[in-house]
Amino acid sequence: MTATLRRCMIALAMASALFAPANAQQTPSITARETLTAEDGNARILRGEVVVDLGGIRFEADEVVQHLRGGGVIRYEATGKPVTLTHEVDGLRGRVRVTAEKMVYLVESKTILLTNYELKHSNGSTQRGKKFKVVLE
Repeated sequence: MTATLRRCMIALAMASALFAPANAQQTPSITARETLTAEDGNARILRGEVVVDLGGIRFEADEVVQHLRGGGVIRYEATGKPVTLTHEVDGLRGRVRVTAEKMVYLVESKTILLTNYELKHSNGSTQRGKKFKVVLE
């Protein structure tokens, strides 16, 4: 295994470990300048300085689309310039900070998908890439 590949694998393992389970069971706290509901009722569009706090997972974006099913949110899709995600680890907010072009949070599987991201570790190192997937367990 090359040294570069080994460093990449270590960085990905560190990033996955930092995204430890969060208390995402609580009622989300959401603020936005504008809220629209799709005609079919299957989506809610939040625009303008959107902040979503899911209890340990917090993201800020220009626009967030909540995909709905059975009265509940099944997926959040955030886009912006850029989307900023912070995750609480061991009670220390901001220990993990990620910026991305797009972020998707799948509620049922507790999965975060990032596109064109930059992850800043608490030790000062930075990881960049095109796609990143984290499953919170």
